[in-house]
Amino acid sequence: MINKIGIISAVPEESAPFFESMETESVTKKGVWEVYAGTLSGKAVAVLTGGAGRANSAAAVQMLIDCFGVDAVIMSGTCGAMAQEPRIGDVVIVTEACCHDIPQGTLGMFFPYINDEVFKPDSYLLECVKRADKKGSPRRLFWGRTVSGEFFVVDEGRRELNERFSPVCVDMETAGVAQICFLNNVPFLAVRAVSDTEAESGISSFEKNLAIAARSAFEVTRAIIEEI
Repeated sequence: MINKIGIISAVPEESAPFFESMETESVTKKGVWEVYAGTLSGKAVAVLTGGAGRANSAAAVQMLIDCFGVDAVIMSGTCGAMAQEPRIGDVVIVTEACCHDIPQGTLGMFFPYINDEVFKPDSYLLECVKRADKKGSPRRLFWGRTVSGEFFVVDEGRRELNERFSPVCVDMETAGVAQICFLNNVPFLAVRAVSDTEAESGISSFEKNLAIAARSAFEVTRAIIEEI
């Protein structure tokens, strides 16, 4: 049974819709983070901006688990579309997450010996997505793999990643958050809305579409939470 949901986004624009919509009961400062605890759609939540990149978000999620007792984590934020069809504002429900900038087999070589380097979301949370979608998703949904890395993917890196991984999207945090949840045996889900595409690519596109994509991810995440 899921009693409290941790919600993490990478940048303030992605977290803002949650802060605006939730009923906040407390705000706690932990390190560089401010954690907003309260309810959203009648469910207990702890929400924060984790920071860009795997290390920042992974550290933030571990803190949510250790200090705020969350027993499920949803990553809600933006992504770059790698497949052809998703457009700005469409939402990707992540079915697999892996790192694109770590050599294959690295995580299995050393403690804690993670042999399967592709992290998958919790099956119950995926069922909640399907129930929400049947009721009418607020945004068009795509399902598939995301690849995460410590740099923003632009045109010159797109072909290589598509050939190696065939991802639907790319981001900088999901695989890191998924790994921490895996190590803690905490259910995980990622909801990523498209902020840039092959046709509309680069940092400038991300910045232009950030608010639109963040709102899309929030609306889908909220609909999922209503089913938990």
